[in-house]
Amino acid sequence: MFVELHAQSAFSFLEGAELPETLVAEAARLDMHALALVDRDGLYGAPRFHRAATAAGLTPIIGSEVTLDDGSRLPLLVEDRTGYRNLSRLLTRMKLAAPKGQAALALADLERHTDGLVCLTDPGRQVSHIFTSMFLHGSWMHLIGNMWFLWIFGDNIEDSMGRVRYAVFYLLCGVAAALAQVVLNPASGVPMVGASGAISGVMGAYLILFPRVRVFCLIFLGFFITSIALPGPEPSTDPVTTVPWPARFSCCASVTSRWLSGSEMLVDGGVSGMITTASVARASGCPLTARKPPAPNPVSSMW
Repeated sequence: MFVELHAQSAFSFLEGAELPETLVAEAARLDMHALALVDRDGLYGAPRFHRAATAAGLTPIIGSEVTLDDGSRLPLLVEDRTGYRNLSRLLTRMKLAAPKGQAALALADLERHTDGLVCLTDPGRQVSHIFTSMFLHGSWMHLIGNMWFLWIFGDNIEDSMGRVRYAVFYLLCGVAAALAQVVLNPASGVPMVGASGAISGVMGAYLILFPRVRVFCLIFLGFFITSIALPGPEPSTDPVTTVPWPARFSCCASVTSRWLSGSEMLVDGGVSGMITTASVARASGCPLTARKPPAPNPVSSMW
């Protein structure tokens, strides 16, 4: 049985979003028998959390994620009254020793107050997670949404590149998007799952390889549903460097709808796909645009 040992409530400003009562209700809905609350550098939500968990029949585990003087964090869980007393002393000591908002705990202080406390450690980020995260999804709708866009754009890119190069290209775009996410937001506590970065790279390649193809969009306006065909571009004398605005808008329509789904790696993946496609095509001496543009897909984007 899975038990969440690193939950943070809205009392952890900019890190947690839900109140302790909401976290308890969700844990009860998922049939968890216990839940740990580790708000950052404090026990702010502990009373409300304990009261709600007890009423819901869950075992409340009190704790806190303590910031050390080197910037790292240690989630500390309370085992008994001694542990609660030691955790309270540690939090008080670190708050009194620094201005507000700059509290940090020295490792030497922690070593003197470890009785009754359990420290959760992270084995470290594994390189393989960059690849495996592309094959994980948060829900069926997440998976269906990714497969929807991959079905629309992916087959044309695979026909143009070939199966092997397309598979390598897909993985490279996913890795590039994941690395860009880590560089741009290294302190993010949000799990990075899904293939949105890789699929956005495919969409970027579609924009480069097929700049003159119309894209049909299905638009929901309240109770009204209609479809439009984005206008075809004017002839261009330089297909390598000139991407007409209708093609840009076609891709942007799909990117916008995917952005609304909550993904954070779309721009990274799209840019990676465009750069990789252009680089490979120029290095191999192949024309950047496909000789036979694909037939327009019936539906490409949904609002």
